[in-house]
Amino acid sequence: MQDESEELVGTNKGQSEGDSWSHHARLGGSDRAKDGAVGRMNTEAEELHRIISTSVRDMLDAFRIQAAAGLVTDKALEEIVFRAEHGVFQSLAPYPGEQRVAMLPSVVRMLLTTFLEEPIRSESSPR
Repeated sequence: MQDESEELVGTNKGQSEGDSWSHHARLGGSDRAKDGAVGRMNTEAEELHRIISTSVRDMLDAFRIQAAAGLVTDKALEEIVFRAEHGVFQSLAPYPGEQRVAMLPSVVRMLLTTFLEEPIRSESSPR
């Protein structure tokens, strides 16, 4: 699997492997790599992934608990989603608007991946 930072930036389409940007250029230049920005970016990406995954898991757990007690009302569902949404939005709040927009595809991917992985995690975890 690709490194998160490489996946976010990618390479130029239609270029051969030899013509693609160097690893450092794709991450914003060798100066950033020297000053630790790449390490910080990976740490930030891991933290965002942790927060987003936790928000989705908590949302699904809350839904399962509500559903076990009976029909989940629209209001209850809205509250469950709002709590998960709030955690995700709060984790993105420190970033400037343009950066949040650029991160959106990766955030959606993390949300969907966690959503799909959660039933498997729940089935395999001891009760």
